Amino acid sequence: RRALFGETGTQVGPNRQGVEVVAAYVPIVLRYDKLGLVARIDLDEIRAPFIRTNVKIFGVGLVLTLVSAFLFLKVSEPLINDLQLSEKSYRDLVEGANNLILRINEAGEITFANSFAHTFLAGKDDVLLGHRLMSFFEVESEGHGLDQVVEILGGEGRQNEIPVRMADGRVGYVSWPVKLVMDQGRPVELLCIGNDTTRIHKASLAQKESEERFRGLAKASPVAIITDIAGNLLYANEKMHELTRATAVQLAGQGWLNSVHREDRKLVWKHWLERVGPATDKVELRLMSGNGESVWALWQVVEMGNTRGEAAGNIHTFTD
Repeated sequence: RRALFGETGTQVGPNRQGVEVVAAYVPIVLRYDKLGLVARIDLDEIRAPFIRTNVKIFGVGLVLTLVSAFLFLKVSEPLINDLQLSEKSYRDLVEGANNLILRINEAGEITFANSFAHTFLAGKDDVLLGHRLMSFFEVESEGHGLDQVVEILGGEGRQNEIPVRMADGRVGYVSWPVKLVMDQGRPVELLCIGNDTTRIHKASLAQKESEERFRGLAKASPVAIITDIAGNLLYANEKMHELTRATAVQLAGQGWLNSVHREDRKLVWKHWLERVGPATDKVELRLMSGNGESVWALWQVVEMGNTRGEAAGNIHTFTD
């Protein structure tokens, strides 16, 4: 009807059998009459090539996806296994280390701590994350932020030994190598690896105390020297220098024997070299002073041993 009325176009609708079709119409004008031309085609016929093409594309895409996934898994599986193994090894290394491993944010708060750090600072049952690291330091500071932590620890390349309050309330000592993490030129995080040096620190203090006691005893003692097994001088106290008026260079090696009277030197070697076991005998001999005068002294040798029980040297005392 629309073609007879001179219209041109297309439309979709059911035909007489109720099948959806696409119809195109156009008018045809003759000399003595007017006709309408209509062409129709089922929608299924139009859709069929597109459906077949889509199915083929989908099938090809599915095959390519499966092949790509297979190849990806084959190639990436060893890499993933290596990464998982490396992660496990790293985790075991960090968690099993006998060091305090910490990460500190800009506010000076602990954001990561390994098992050793938890046990050392907070105990197994307490929470350590979120606490400020400065709160565990037994040092005075004006703040608790990252800048103060870096200032106390001394920055990269240094290992300051800091007194730290431990989980049991005692004070321990920790040496802290650190690594700053920078972002746009400013520090945003600090990585710390703390080495527990409590025993070394206490041993060092005990050694210093022993050395001070030894110096005090040596200063208050009579004339005394220390030699090795061969008789070479290792130490001479002040009274030895005062009595003999000899310098450290003159007493060095076996030069101290020159301070013994010439007639008594054989006596020294006899009682020293021919003795059996630690020598505790007292022998009288003469020491020569710097002005040529001699002083009678009571000489005694006491053997010193090392940690293995071996003879390491001798202590000689000369009592006026």
